[in-house]
Amino acid sequence: MLTAELARTLSILSTDIRSPISLLFDRGGHVLSVTVGDAEVVTIGPSAYLETRLSGHTILHTHLGPRELSPADLSTLFLNRLDGVLALEVIDGQPGKAYLAMLVPPRSEEEDWRLFPPRPYFGYLNFEYGAVVRALEEELSRRNRARELLDGSGERVVLVGLDQGEGPQAEEDLAELA
Repeated sequence: MLTAELARTLSILSTDIRSPISLLFDRGGHVLSVTVGDAEVVTIGPSAYLETRLSGHTILHTHLGPRELSPADLSTLFLNRLDGVLALEVIDGQPGKAYLAMLVPPRSEEEDWRLFPPRPYFGYLNFEYGAVVRALEEELSRRNRARELLDGSGERVVLVGLDQGEGPQAEEDLAELA
């Protein structure tokens, strides 16, 4: 995803226009969109946002000056089930540090994402991003299968309720269906 040429080009362009630039990639490394602005302004097409799957998209964007991933960057990552968000500092027209965040399998007591240590941008040039995404997808899939098989039957159920008013009887009827 990140190359030295891309880092330099984005840094020069961001400096020239005095604004951050965001690129949306698919897993094949194809650029799907280019947006002037931070990650939260990138338009991401409709996708099946499931807790058990990732969207297959990654955002690479620039930050003018030294700045880590923002809460808005992390919200964009989480809400869109992105494979990852990579922010590239631009300092005096040159690429600086890079900040990477990726989702993690759901855990009740931890953050929903992993923040990788900030590195000089060239520290991410040979990062095995695809392998990390594949491992994460496998883990999400395993957790989903385990959740489906908790009762051992492998059956799926759709809970349907009939509204018969309010109160204790309605709650009892619904509890019986569950």
